[in-house]
Formats: sequence, structure tokens, C-alpha cells
Amino acid sequence: MKKAVLLLTLLPQLLMADVAPSDEQLARLDAIEVEWLSKHNPSGTLGSDFLVHADVFYWQARESGLQYALSANSPVPVLFPPTRLHLKNPDFDWDFGYRLGLGYQSEGGWDLNLIWTRFITDSKNRLQANLPKSFYAVWAHPVATADILFNFTFAKAKWTLRFNELDLLLGRNFAVTKRFKVHPFLGGTTVWINQHYHVFYSEILSFGFYHTKLKNEFWGAGLKTGCDLHFGLGAGWSLFGSGSASLYTGEFDLGRKERFSTIATPFTKVKFDQDLDAARLATALSMGIDWKNRFHGDRYYVNMRLMYELLSFFKQNEFIRVANYDPTGNSNASNTSLIKDSGPLVLHGGTLSVTFGF
Repeated sequence: MKKAVLLLTLLPQLLMADVAPSDEQLARLDAIEVEWLSKHNPSGTLGSDFLVHADVFYWQARESGLQYALSANSPVPVLFPPTRLHLKNPDFDWDFGYRLGLGYQSEGGWDLNLIWTRFITDSKNRLQANLPKSFYAVWAHPVATADILFNFTFAKAKWTLRFNELDLLLGRNFAVTKRFKVHPFLGGTTVWINQHYHVFYSEILSFGFYHTKLKNEFWGAGLKTGCDLHFGLGAGWSLFGSGSASLYTGEFDLGRKERFSTIATPFTKVKFDQDLDAARLATALSMGIDWKNRFHGDRYYVNMRLMYELLSFFKQNEFIRVANYDPTGNSNASNTSLIKDSGPLVLHGGTLSVTFGF
């Protein structure tokens, strides 16, 4: 297309000369086109490249609906109703993760990339309430609290996340102006989001305890689309922003195992399992600074990025809570009520990205 535009620019001269374009003129057009590409398109459009991607990031995972205790200023709520209540939230930690990928970039600016992202993190929390303070067991089964006179005084919670995402994306580089470039992309994506939540409560006056193991594992596959924006600063440096949206269809594998002991129900076990088919939406945003260059006679290509990323996976908290129960422990019974928070899972933090082309 650019060659056609340049040819039209020279058309009046050719018509006046009443001759067909010579080989020299066509060669000049080719040279002008190559020069234009080298100046206005991202590095890599002058030749094909095999690409290797390696990222390291420092992220924090956060999810709503994981409060594990409700603090109260009364040890015996049946006799002395509390006047102050406060929800205790987990302290979400920061951890390292990585992203690896392989790709190919053609002479025309098209690229195809296979990208794998992996992130593992956890959150550990302990709570000790000294009398006259105590707390309600937010995740306790109704049976475990039905005959307890005193509130719990000790709680321990551990939440773990194992996140894996695999993307196969096709994109193309476009130069809108000399400095502004866009890179739209589209492809397939699949994700594994495995969450486990262990919560333990105890109270010393009646020797009661409660322990639950919660499972919330999601697998989904679907489509991802988005666009990268680059604003050139010169000398290979640029500012960039990127946004994408993904739609997954998949399944939740949910589970709840409980052990508790009270005066009326000593050493009781209850188990719930549920499979849930669902469609889920996810978004990703990033922004930062970018540097790219070719070296060794344009045979090799390097691209480095330092950026902030924000990934949101909506309605991922499907941990089972028991609001009402059936004495048989059958989760399918009509008088057993299960509720879920359905809060979003958010991953965010800083990323250092390196791409090497050859």
C-alpha cells in the first residue's frame, strides 16, 4: 500500500515523461519503502525474527470475601450482646512469579506468540483474643456454633493461590504517525486458578474447636483480544500502555471438608462437593516504559520493558459457606442452604520483561 502511494506521488512525472517506470525508479521506491519502515514501524519489521520472552514480576493477589473472623467485645454474646464488631481480613503477601514465551515475527510486522504465566502465593493469619474479647467464626458450620456458649478465642487461616495462564496470540504492528504506533492482537487463552482456604478456630472454656478445608478450583478456556499503544521518545525508548479482555467458559470444582467438636456434637465430620459450570470475564491493564534495539548488523533484536500490571478475574470467589444445614450432611437436601461471595480476584504489581529476537 505504501509503495502504491509513493508510485502515485511520482505518477505526474512519469506521465509527463510518457514512459514506464524504469528499474532504477522501482528500486528507488523499494529503498524509500524500506527506509520508511525502519523509521516509522517498530523494530523487527525489516526482517523476520524468532522471539524468546522472559518476564519476572513481583505481584500481590487480593480477593474480596475472605474475612475469617468477626471480632467482638463480649465473651458470652448470648448473655452480653457485643457493642463493637470488626471484621478481620487476611494480610495478602507479595511474591515473585514469572512469564515465559516463544514467538515469531514476520517481515510485514505480524507476530504469533505463545505465552505462559505462572504465579503462586499464600496468606497466613493468626488471631488471639484475650478475655473479655472474643470473635465469631465466620466460616464455621452452623452445627459447630449452635450449642457454644462462649465465642472462639483463637483463629488461624491460610489462603493459597496457584495461577497459570496460557495464551496464543496473533498481532500486528501499525505505525499511525512517526511516533505513535499500535499493536492489536487476538487469540485463544486458557487459565487455571486453584484456591485453597484452611481455617481453624478454638475456644478454651468448653474445649471446642472447628477446622475447615475449602477448595475453589477454576479452569476455563476462551478468547482474548486487546491492543498495545506506543509513543516513541527517541533512541529506541517509548512509553506504552496495553489493555485486553478475556472471556472464559469453564468449570469450578468446589469442596468443603469440616471437622469440629462441641459439647453436643463431639468430633463431627461434614463434607460438601459441588461442580459449577460458568462463564467468567477477565481484564488486564499495563503501562510503563519500553526500550528496543537491533545489534550485530541487525541480526539480533532486544526489547526490554518495565511496567505495572493489573489483572482482574471477576466472580472467582466461589468458596462454599453453609447458611443452613441438613442433619444428614447432604448438601443436596432442600433444607441445606449454601451461599457464596463471588468476589473478584485481582493480581497487580511490577514486571520486568525481556524479549530477544534472532
